[in-house]
Amino acid sequence: MMLAGLFLQVAVVYIQYVTGTQFDILMGEKSHQMNRFTYRRDVEFLRPGGTFHAYNTLADYLTTLLFINLGYLFSQKSNTGRFLVGACLALGTAALILTHSRGAWAGFAMGTTVFFIISLHRRWITLKAGLVMLTSGILVLLPFLPRIYFRLTESDEGSGFTRIPLAKLAWNIIEAHPWFGVGMNNYGIVMQDYLTTEIRGEWLHLVHNKYLLIFAEMGFFGIASFLLLMFGMMWLSYQCVKADHSLLSPLALGIIASLICDGFHMMVDIFQARATVEMFWTMAALSVVATRLLHRGVRHDASMAWRRTSHPFGHPFGHPFGPR
Repeated sequence: MMLAGLFLQVAVVYIQYVTGTQFDILMGEKSHQMNRFTYRRDVEFLRPGGTFHAYNTLADYLTTLLFINLGYLFSQKSNTGRFLVGACLALGTAALILTHSRGAWAGFAMGTTVFFIISLHRRWITLKAGLVMLTSGILVLLPFLPRIYFRLTESDEGSGFTRIPLAKLAWNIIEAHPWFGVGMNNYGIVMQDYLTTEIRGEWLHLVHNKYLLIFAEMGFFGIASFLLLMFGMMWLSYQCVKADHSLLSPLALGIIASLICDGFHMMVDIFQARATVEMFWTMAALSVVATRLLHRGVRHDASMAWRRTSHPFGHPFGHPFGPR
């Protein structure tokens, strides 16, 4: 289902990019022009938002599905299955680039790095196969290098710097209410009361940092509970990874990589769109279910078990990665 969800979302993104308009998947909402980035006054890039009409929400959604399906790729036994999943991952990565979300790009790079480091450490993948996959990823990125370069180097019209006064305002609220915060959803109501001279006149909005927002609204106990939840999800998932199960272990590693990606992206984004929150709790549920399935001794055929390679470069006649 998650592979189908990734494919359908990517299809909508490409249709939007070609037509230059945002639209609801059921055509129930009025179409409108897509957000555009203009660099150096003569280079214009479109920024699709998928079915969410919001590029940052789309980026959050895509990164989660990409990591889950990357784990699904490692569980495939047939070359046909690997090809189909790999093709969807390549198209999804290209769609992620089209969002121009720098936070999602950075988080995706960090999550991908962790995924492959752990895969090599657990010997789920040979070094040769890892280099092949790295080369494939670079080939996917090549057509988008000018777009990536412009986004990372050109002026964003102050978008990044606006987050600094927002963070200062959030910290003012935290200092005034460190233990219990100002209450959920009250940040926007009370933030005018905590303006200082250096912040007045700046663009005001909810702080673009999920951790500061939770701290300000729910206090120390709220942010501690949230961090405990995230680390708990990662700990449960890593217990599944260590079991070297042919299906559950790569899925769990995908969850870990996704949480690392989201954890970084939360530092520069509000991260409270409905789709984003639902995907987060879906991952929480998957991490718990996967652990319980392992504890209950879910069937694990010997023919599908992970067989670690005895050499870091793998056996020359063995499969490059995945269950075998």
